[in-house]
Amino acid sequence: MNIGWHRWLRRDRSTEVRSARSLDEVFGTGLQWSYDHRARFYPFTPSGRPASFQLKAFGELAYCLTLVLRAAPRRLRGRVEPLAHWVLDIVSDCAFGSLLAEEPQLLPLLDVLELLEHDLDVEGRLASLPTRRHLLDHSDGRNVDGWPFQRLGLACARGGSQREIQELFGGTLVSGDPQLASLSDLDTYAITHALFHVSGVVGDLPPWLDEDRLDAMRWTVEVLLGMTVRSDDLDLLVELVVCHSILRCADEGVVKAAWGRLAAAQDRTGFVPGPAYDPASRAELERAEQLEYDFLSAYHTTLATLLAAALALSRPGRLSSPPRAR
Repeated sequence: MNIGWHRWLRRDRSTEVRSARSLDEVFGTGLQWSYDHRARFYPFTPSGRPASFQLKAFGELAYCLTLVLRAAPRRLRGRVEPLAHWVLDIVSDCAFGSLLAEEPQLLPLLDVLELLEHDLDVEGRLASLPTRRHLLDHSDGRNVDGWPFQRLGLACARGGSQREIQELFGGTLVSGDPQLASLSDLDTYAITHALFHVSGVVGDLPPWLDEDRLDAMRWTVEVLLGMTVRSDDLDLLVELVVCHSILRCADEGVVKAAWGRLAAAQDRTGFVPGPAYDPASRAELERAEQLEYDFLSAYHTTLATLLAAALALSRPGRLSSPPRAR
């Protein structure tokens, strides 16, 4: 299918990439890297990776693209659509439907794919997938290990009642009074993901969140963001940047500092290194192994950065560009 990706994806970017520091450039080079490495997201690639990892990476790519298409300004949609069409081409294969039926805990992925089909204005691409009723009847909540934010995510995916979602959100860390000095990184991830679930990332916050609660959560996110700017965990940093956008936080200084950190860390090829990325370990590998290492250690942080940039670019005047790296 020729959908025009070659018109922008194959430009000579040799000087553009080296100076990529604006949000537009961070977004563009990250998207280019994701497109160039799309085969590594392919859920059936015989790569020697666990099948669960392959599904996770592919599902996260689909989830990210759905949100980016909904958040990004119209001028950027044409850049995103080729990769989104590639995702739907993959899931239209009947083999993917069989895989989804074997893993009913992947119900949220069906929601994501339906949104992609709707946003791209194509019909019938999901005909080979199991029905929602089939997945609901067979889903037993596997992969939900008791964290309140995970139970919240499952309830949102199942279309739970407002009361159920409100009660589950009330049990999450961010809804209460988290003691920031004693939070672990896992605790902070629990905070970011609870906010992702309750808002849908690009949607509106539920009306039952009163201003006092919102102000408390904004303070929590702004403080955590300021603390994380000084760390090496860019994955956690960019998730907090997304939460800063979800909550419409007022402190633009801290998010500009975060974007400066992310822009400076972005590799010239477009990926943003995750917390497991180690340049010294990478340097010891052969070229083909380096590319696989880059993907395994950076794909999630890169996708999250794409989403964060799309959200920021959708609000001109608030944060047009991060400070230039020195």
